[in-house]
Amino acid sequence: MKTGGEKIGNIAPFGLRMLPPLRAQLTAAAEESGRSLNAEIVSRLEASFKHSAVDERIERLLEAFEKQQKVIDKLLGERKR
Repeated sequence: MKTGGEKIGNIAPFGLRMLPPLRAQLTAAAEESGRSLNAEIVSRLEASFKHSAVDERIERLLEAFEKQQKVIDKLLGERKR
């Protein structure tokens, strides 16, 4: 069986300790999505990296917007004089 292009035998196992309430939440989410507990954890980890990249892009866009807003405010202020 392959997962994301890798043979399962080539994927290193990783032991993970977690508190029982978190495990229960993950187990419920896995059942709801029709995934194994491992697949649910992997899916959520992958999503966190995607969201992080999007958050960084949004932050850069907001910074650029704020700079442009300052330029616009300055131009409008000069126009009123």
